[in-house]
Amino acid sequence: QKVRVRPTPYHGGLFIGRNCHTIEDSSALVCNALKRKVSQSHRDSYEQEWSLWNRVRKTLNRVSIIPRADAALFTANTAAMERLLKGSFPWVSISPKLHILVCHGQDFLESFGSIGLYGQQGSEA
Repeated sequence: QKVRVRPTPYHGGLFIGRNCHTIEDSSALVCNALKRKVSQSHRDSYEQEWSLWNRVRKTLNRVSIIPRADAALFTANTAAMERLLKGSFPWVSISPKLHILVCHGQDFLESFGSIGLYGQQGSEA
């Protein structure tokens, strides 16, 4: 409610598109909602994961050629995301799309110079 988005009536009532970006931009509110609901160590890991994701998504959403320095940061941040997810949240099931992003996104970025220039179907292919 504080972020001011609602689930869509389609796609199973999930948040998609612009709503996802609004939630991501307000990730501090999402983290604050976890106070007294999860342990401090899990909350710290969750906040760190959001921080990494917010860095990664800026590369994903850029419809331009990504400079090599930014591509190197993308690679480092996705690797850190993977380590943190596996180490702090071992019960979380990694979706195929997240696997592609974390394990193969940097190869796609290096080969084509961008991820955002290509649709989801292109990266999945």
